[in-house]
Amino acid sequence: MLYNIKLKIEHLDKKSMNKSYLLAIIIAVVTLVWVGSGFFMKSDSENNPTEAEKSTEVKPKEATRVRVRTLEAKDYDKKIVLNGRSQASKNVTLRAEADGQVIEILREEGEAITKGQQIIKIDIQERKERVREARELVKQRQIEFEAAQKLIKQGFASNVRLAQTQSAYESARAGLKASEINLEKTTIVAPFDGILGQRFVDIGDYVRVGDSVSRIVDLNPLEVAVSVNEKEVVQIKKGDNAILKFAGGEKRDGLVTFISPAADEESRTFRVDVAFDNSENTLPAGLTAQVEISIKSNQAMQIPPSIITLNDAGAVGVKIVNADNKIEFKEITIVEDTPEFLWITALDNQTRVVIVGQDFVSQGQDVNAVEEEQE
Repeated sequence: MLYNIKLKIEHLDKKSMNKSYLLAIIIAVVTLVWVGSGFFMKSDSENNPTEAEKSTEVKPKEATRVRVRTLEAKDYDKKIVLNGRSQASKNVTLRAEADGQVIEILREEGEAITKGQQIIKIDIQERKERVREARELVKQRQIEFEAAQKLIKQGFASNVRLAQTQSAYESARAGLKASEINLEKTTIVAPFDGILGQRFVDIGDYVRVGDSVSRIVDLNPLEVAVSVNEKEVVQIKKGDNAILKFAGGEKRDGLVTFISPAADEESRTFRVDVAFDNSENTLPAGLTAQVEISIKSNQAMQIPPSIITLNDAGAVGVKIVNADNKIEFKEITIVEDTPEFLWITALDNQTRVVIVGQDFVSQGQDVNAVEEEQE
């Protein structure tokens, strides 16, 4: 009986063991299937990301778009506009060179006069007689000198005597010349072509050497003097063309004839004279005029004021796009400022200047440049 029971137990143990093996095998198979399915699902998910995963992917950053305008250098004729007054090219006060009474007025105020014409006569008094006496003395000294020359040739006179007579002769001639000059000074003549201005004496007045007697002005050419600041005077050259416009509508062409070498101590400006033809004396001195001086043609570019920017050092300039589509800062010099645009010194012959977006890009940055016409 015991033996039978033992056999049954062994049979049951074998049966239980078979079931355990079978269960372990099933569990192992299921585990392998589960693990394998996870691997393939992961592979599929890696190869085919979901929309949520797609939305979180990092895309390459696009270059910033900027709008550019291609500028070309052009010939630029700058005009400096100034205001001034016309003035005579010569304005001289004539003064008496001899004492005496005014005995004759030969030309009136406002008359045109040529160089050498007589204007005023002063009483010659004894001056004419002195000239006559001086001439007689010259004749006498000349005879004595010529006689001494003959005697020395004959051996009857010494070299000392000859030298004495020669010296006396030369002295007499100098005296005659001085007397003639003193006589000439009694007549006041025009030193150059011009127009007689204000007269300060009349017939019967007694004048002394140095007294003012009349004024003479030369209105051809007529000049307009203007004051120019230090920034503009360095751009003006002698011989530059100019246009002059007067209050009455008169318009003349002129040339720069004088540029002051030093600034005025008070105003810190430089005097510049512009002369123009006034051969008919139609325009007087003292007229207000607007002067446009044309500066020599230079290469320049025209830009809108809105694109001006500053670099880190505070320099004024613009941002451009170079051939590699990178941003560059270019310092500029403004040659003329108008309400609509600026003229600046030329950069390269053709330059792509950023006109929109310059505040959002920096030096060396890659950009997508869009031409203004395409935009």
